[in-house]
Amino acid sequence: MAANKSGEKHRKRFERWQARCGPQTRLLSKLVDEELVPVFIQASFATVDVAFRQADQTVNADEICLERAESNFFDTINISFSKRDRPNFQLGCSRRQSIPPNEFIRSCHLVKRSNQFYYFWGKPWWWPTALWSESQARGTVNKVKRVMEQLIVFVETGERGPNISRPTQRAIALSIKNAK
Repeated sequence: MAANKSGEKHRKRFERWQARCGPQTRLLSKLVDEELVPVFIQASFATVDVAFRQADQTVNADEICLERAESNFFDTINISFSKRDRPNFQLGCSRRQSIPPNEFIRSCHLVKRSNQFYYFWGKPWWWPTALWSESQARGTVNKVKRVMEQLIVFVETGERGPNISRPTQRAIALSIKNAK
């Protein structure tokens, strides 16, 4: 990922986190960083150290957070890696109001099937980590790369593609409230 001024502190923390990971997680996080993050940067997102420009919203070392700010809202892409050093990650996005407390306008996760709320891309929980290969990591990143445009479309328009998570009850309630 190309370092930018707003994400430099996080970049160092992310690289230290990567150095402590097992080789499979390190490889997967490197592939995500090199293959997926540039697609979001091309869509006018930028990596950030803190979310919503609020000092108390520091991005965790095991995450990559990208934001795009408009006058009335923030679009956010969040890539979260497993807390247990498993080579997998989740991809989510949201549009939130720019004024604190940054209420959600819409949010979702990139999933394998549209009836899911979230999905861990990468090594399945039951697959031994030692057997998770480089080709499997590359295959996972390529699968995500083919469908990740749906996140950008969703955050911009609210349109749910086949790999966008189904709405939660909270999201349904918010859409009803906003429609009034």
